[in-house]
Formats: sequence, structure tokens, C-alpha cells
Amino acid sequence: MKPSRWSVANLFIFLLYFAGVNLPAKAAESAYQYALRLEPQIKQVVLNEAVYEATVNQQVDKEVLIVLHAVNGDTLISEKDILRWKLAKPSPEKSLMYNNERYYATQNMPQASYIFDETQLTADVMLPVSAFNNRIIENQRPIIRPNKPTPGGFFNYDFFLQKNEVNTQVDASLEAGIFNQYGLGLWSSLIRDVGRQAQAVRLETNWTIDQPEKISSWRIGDAISRGGSVGSSIRFGGLQYATNFGTRPDLVTFPQLSLNGSAVLPSTIDVYLNNIRTFSQRVDPGPFTLNNLPVFTGSGEAKLVVRDLLGREQVITQPYYASRSMLTKGLHDFSYEAGLSRQNFGVASDKYQDVFAAATHRYGFNNNFTAELHGELQPERQQASAGAVTLIPQVGILDVSLAVSRDEKRGSGELVSLGYERLGTAFSVGARTQLASNRYSQLGQADFQVSAERLSTVFASWQNATLGSLSVNYINQVSADNLKSKIVNFNYNRNLFAGWYLSATAFKDLENNQGYQALFNVTKALGKRTSLNISQAQSKMQEQTTITMQQNLPVGKGFGYRVIAADGDSQRLEASISAQNDVGTYMAEVASNGEQRAYRATMSGGAVMVANHLMFSRRLNDGFAVVDVGGYPNVRVYAENQLVGETDASGMQVIPNLRAYQKNNIAIEPKDIQLDAQIGSTKMAAVPYFRSADYLKFAVQKVRAATLTVRQKNGAFVPSGTLFKVDNDETLYPVAHDGLLYIGTLQARNQLSAQWLENNAPQQCQFELALPEQSDLIPDLGEFKCN
Repeated sequence: MKPSRWSVANLFIFLLYFAGVNLPAKAAESAYQYALRLEPQIKQVVLNEAVYEATVNQQVDKEVLIVLHAVNGDTLISEKDILRWKLAKPSPEKSLMYNNERYYATQNMPQASYIFDETQLTADVMLPVSAFNNRIIENQRPIIRPNKPTPGGFFNYDFFLQKNEVNTQVDASLEAGIFNQYGLGLWSSLIRDVGRQAQAVRLETNWTIDQPEKISSWRIGDAISRGGSVGSSIRFGGLQYATNFGTRPDLVTFPQLSLNGSAVLPSTIDVYLNNIRTFSQRVDPGPFTLNNLPVFTGSGEAKLVVRDLLGREQVITQPYYASRSMLTKGLHDFSYEAGLSRQNFGVASDKYQDVFAAATHRYGFNNNFTAELHGELQPERQQASAGAVTLIPQVGILDVSLAVSRDEKRGSGELVSLGYERLGTAFSVGARTQLASNRYSQLGQADFQVSAERLSTVFASWQNATLGSLSVNYINQVSADNLKSKIVNFNYNRNLFAGWYLSATAFKDLENNQGYQALFNVTKALGKRTSLNISQAQSKMQEQTTITMQQNLPVGKGFGYRVIAADGDSQRLEASISAQNDVGTYMAEVASNGEQRAYRATMSGGAVMVANHLMFSRRLNDGFAVVDVGGYPNVRVYAENQLVGETDASGMQVIPNLRAYQKNNIAIEPKDIQLDAQIGSTKMAAVPYFRSADYLKFAVQKVRAATLTVRQKNGAFVPSGTLFKVDNDETLYPVAHDGLLYIGTLQARNQLSAQWLENNAPQQCQFELALPEQSDLIPDLGEFKCN
């Protein structure tokens, strides 16, 4: 016969419960852990409900936790909390129902721990890492949207004067552009021998529509084609639609690093790439994935350090390899063009011939494989190629290309290219070979030109922080007509001492036995803009030593110079001085070789028309901005904390050479603005389109301030503290003692009004104020009476 499970003690507890006796819990403790030990038959009659402010894995955010305590201190938690915390749920027979909800004993869930403080009614819950969702951390900068350009135009000029004992000649380079929300139009020209037998040659004319949101551009007119991995680019006139990564400088096109980790407690994660910290962020408990970590190209090592609140660290190390020849998974890079190929660019203005169409498209199938297709179509010639680049972990980058062509005169031809590259922190190596049949042809190749039958290149480099860097390059080329060339090149660079820097280059043609050439350069920076360079050039036929001292132009106004002295097989002296102001850059130079003397001078600048205002400027390249400070002249303007100029008599200033599609921090000097101005902000961000202006109108408004005394209709002063407003302006101005009122935003004519309570009766005041023309900065206008 089985023994009874009811003991005398249990029976006594049961009777006390029905008698209404409130049994105390386990002996009072400030913090203790619980485990279920109750017999199943008495679970329903010995449970007390408790509410705690719970901290989960020591996170800052707290939550409400409802638990059941048994009379002897055991604890149960609800099924909804078990599911929310992703704990392994015990079998149903190890649970009980309470208020239509199922509860489980903590003893049966050892994955988590619970510490309760009965005095503070708080609970510390420690859950396993698996209880948290994986957090994805995208390390990407927010997309910078360029500001739509204000309609306008610009003009650039460069004049070159050359004079010697026989001849004097002036050449000019001119460029004009117009821009608006629909795109950018450019025209450029070269004029030789200005003023005498002038000959003008048109260089480029096109209209470009940049689409940053699509990372692409349309170009109508003169453009440059894309030849693919084994083709060549040509100038043409026609239509082109192509990827333009320049419109998204924030976008990294090659695959970046991803790291996985986990944190039990709130922690700080640091990422080190080749022992340089590049990323840091605080994370909550749980697993996490870091995406798009910026890496250096080539091979390297990434180290992830997770440091929790207690100072404990876990370190995860992972090697990586990155290459710009790869595309991020899902990224397209394409160029489609059609038109007429251009001949004799820079010599002839309008020589176009040979209609063609071409297409190039690259796609990143995954972070380790990028493929390319390219095709060219002409009436008498066709070409097609396919290529692929693959990343082999721990090995490097391998690329292969295959191409075929058909030409009515040459027939069919083939080309194959194979390359390997591995860039390391200390040692790098690469090799490439390209084989082509003598009948292979491609776009831009003249009928008399023959392709290289074999072109092989090999390079190796080594660098050390103390000893410097050394690189060796070897080129072996054999043309279809059996012309051979074998060239080897050495480069060595090293920091010497006290700021001196050494650069050495050696070159030798092994096939034609034409001797060698070597060049040694030693450079010393003498200041922010000043440097000294000593070079020694030596070859089988010549030896020369050259000393150069130069000071570069500043960002804004200023001067620069350069002095060159050369001695050896030939002697040469050169001296030049350069200057720069808000509207141009100028240079004058004299050179002498002992027997002859020559003079050179250049002048360059630009002009821009924006907001119906014509301004002169230095040459306008890339992007630029026009600053408007509300008509105040001689206000200093800064770009990235560097002085670039002062506003003109109309209160405007052109800032040239800004980074297109990037944020450029522009600021004005508030001390240069008169006290009668109200300044909203002294800083703005310029994000211009390429070769277009970003119009920055600073919130600077000229206002007049004055004091006056206000009386009521009965002659008494308006009570102090009464708030007046001017016209519809929301700014309120309080009345001081004896009706004194200061107004800071007055125009020529103003309407002032106020309301207040006096002896619980509503009062109001209105009157007109005409501001007289006078020189006082803050005049006293006398007394005014309410109407």
C-alpha cells in the first residue's frame, strides 16, 4: 500500500489557510534566489501575487514583472513572459493555472536567473543571449541630398602669355556653363595666338542631367565612352546613359566587412582595422551584426572588442580582403552610349565619323563575385567581351576576360586576359597577361594599328613603417609586327629624419639596351605651404641636379612663389611669383638657360550669374556656392574653417572649388555685421551639384531698434510687464517702469498693440509709430498715447 502524500505538517498548513491565517513567506532577505519545491496538491492554495520593477540583463530601460510566490519562497513566472524572453518552456504537467493564465516554476528553467529585492520591490533578471533578437547595425552615413541649383550661369577664362627673344604668343582657354534644375550645359574652347593669327578650336559641348537618387547621369553631346575591362575609351558625340558614382560620394561600391558578436550585458563595441580603431558604439544585450564597416583595400585583420559594464572583454579576430574591382552584392555599374566617334580632339572642332553603339554592364552577384558584359557595334566592326572578378579568401583577387571581334577587313579575332592581385599590409604582389590574335580589333583602333600580341605585367611591393616602401614593376610587350619591349621599374620611398622625405625611381629597358634612368628626390616641408626639394637625375646620356624652393598659394587671398636652380649637363634658372584674390589667380615667371631667356604669365578667373546678380570669382571647378548676407559688405566668409574671402558691396561672395554632392560647411563672421542686423544663423551647409551653384542666403535682416514711453488714454503710464507686439510679428516686448518700452524690430511704419488686465477689467492699447530717418543706432522716440 502506497504511503500517503499528506503529512501532518501539510495538513496543519491547509487548516491554517482555511482559518484565514496569513502565513509569512520565507525569512525576510534583501535579495535571494528561488526554486520550486512545493507539492502539486497545495500549489493552488499557497500562492501570493507580487509586482516588481524588473531590470533585464542590467539594461537601463525597466519593465513591470508579475510573479507568484509560494509560502515557502518559491517563484513562478507566466507563460507570456517565458515566450517573450524566448526561454525553453517546460512540459505542461509542470505548470499550473492562475487567473486563466499558465505559470511555470523557475526551477525548471535554468537558462535564466532571478534576484529579487523585497525592500525595493525590484528584480534583476539575467537571460541568455539567445533570448534577444539579432540586432543589425548598419554603419552607413545618411544619404546627403544635394540642393537643387538656383538657375544661373558661369564663365571661366585662362590666358597664357609666352615670350622669348624671337616670338610672343597669347593663348586662351574659355569655358561657359548654364545650370538649373534640369541639368548642366557646358561649352569649352581653345584659342591659339590671340590677337594675331587667332585659331579657335571647340573642345566640348554637352548637356548633363545628374540623377543622384539613381546614381546615374544622362549626357547629350560630347562624351567619353567606357571600354570595359579589355577595351579602350573614345571621345564621341551622341547620347550616353551611365552609372555615376560621383553623385554619391558616401557610397562605397566594393564589398565591405561584416562582423558578428553578442553581448550578455549592455556593452561598448570597438572595431579595429589593422590596429586602427574605426568604429565604436554602445549596444544592448543580445546578438548583433555589424554591416558596412569601412575597410582598407587589400588584405587586413579586423578585431572586434566587446566590453561590458563590468569591464570584461571578449575579442573576436577576423581576416578580410577588399578590392575596388569588386562590386557590392546587388550593385549595378553600367554605361550605354551611341553616336559618332570624334577625331583629332583639340585640333579640329567638328570632325565626327564612324557611327557606333556600345554597352557595358557590371553586376555584383555576391560579395565574392562580380561579372561584366561589354559589346560594341559598328557597320564594319563588332566586338563582344565577358569578364569576371572573383575573391578567393586568403588568396586574393582573380579576374579573367574573353573577347571576340569581327572586322570586314581583318576578319575574326580573339583576346583573352588573366590577372591575379593580392594587396597586403606589408607585401603585395600581382600579375596579368593578355593575349590577342593579330586580327583582333576594337572601338577606336585605326585600320593601320595592330593589337599587342602579348602584354604581360608583374608587380611586387613591400613596405615597413621604419624602413620605407619598395616596389618593382615589370612589363613585357610583343606586338603583332614583332616589336618587343621589356621594361623594369623600381620605386623606393622613405621618411628620413626631421621631416625629410626620400623618393627614388629607376627605369631600364631590357630589350632595346638603351641604358637606364634614375631620379632621386629629397623633400623637406618648411611650413604649411613652403617646401624644399632637391633632385638628382642621372642616365647614360645626362646628369642633372635641381633645387626647388616653393610656397603654395593659400586657400583665400595671398601670394606664392617658386625658385628653381639646375646644374649639370645643362644649366637652368627659373623664378615665378603667383598671387590670388577673390576674382582671379595670377602668375609671372622668368626662365633662363644661360643663353636664352623666356617669360611666361598666366591669368585665370571666372564670373557667375545667380539670383540676377553678377559676381566675379576665381576659376569655378567642381561645385561652388554663392553666399548672400543681406546686403552687408566686407563680411568674412569661411569654408571648412578656412577664410575664402569677403562679401562685396552687395553683400555677396562666391566660394569656388567646393566638393560636389558633399556637405561643405560654410560660415560667416558675425562680428563683421553691424549691430542693426538680426542674425538667425552664422552657419550653413552647401551641397552643390557638379559645376553648379548652391545659393546660400543667410538669415541676416536689417532692423531698427528704438525706445519710447507709452501712456494710456487717461495719461497714466501703461503698467510694467504689459506685452506689446509690432504688426503681425509674434515677438512680444515687455513694458518696463514708467511706461518705458524697447522695440527691436521696427520698420518705416509700424502698428503697436497690447492687452492687459487692470482691476480685473480688460484693457487694450493701440497706436501707430513712424520711424524717422536718423543716424542714432537706438533712438528715443519720446512719448506715445494709446488710441
